[in-house]
Amino acid sequence: MILMKEDPDFVHELYADQTRLVIAIHEGMVARGIEFDAAFVADDLGYVSDPLISPDMYRELVFPYHK
Repeated sequence: MILMKEDPDFVHELYADQTRLVIAIHEGMVARGIEFDAAFVADDLGYVSDPLISPDMYRELVFPYHK
């Protein structure tokens, strides 16, 4: 969480790498003939009652990769 504030460029790199990995796994599964209706990729961005980052920070750093 601290890096999200102090080094957002690094956080973008991390999410971009994770996104590329998920896409590569998907493409590998499809290439092997695996069919599925949906996929669930989890992120732990909240606590019991509140998010761990602000909505603005989510929109800037995380949403582009969730999209």
